Amino acid sequence: MADIFDIIDIIFHNAVELAGLDGFVLYKKKPAIGEKKNHVTVETTGVMTKDYVNKAPAVNINIFVKLQPNGMIKKGVIEESVRKIKHAINVLIPPPGMYFKYNIEWTEPLGEVKEGFYGMNIRVSVITELD
Repeated sequence: MADIFDIIDIIFHNAVELAGLDGFVLYKKKPAIGEKKNHVTVETTGVMTKDYVNKAPAVNINIFVKLQPNGMIKKGVIEESVRKIKHAINVLIPPPGMYFKYNIEWTEPLGEVKEGFYGMNIRVSVITELD
């Protein structure tokens, strides 16, 4: 059975790192304070555990793209990075012998939640064990 740390590692290493995002810094959990480059964070909201299922209700993949000097968003960079990550998730191969069922729940804009950046969120639900 995978725990919260395994789930983040699997999504991070087997999808986000393999997406091939040029010019992005990748982080598990939170980015470095004062990060100025385009970056991606992978975090979960926690794990609900029942006797028959271990499910992380949400793995959030947040993509932050630096705004242009005039404040406009870099639409092409955002679209390309989201598509690459979603493709990598859709072909994700879990570790051998591990039950790992996942689903992309949504892709939504975060807007300018971080000063100087435009954000997008990809939410993935994960089930790691069935009885």
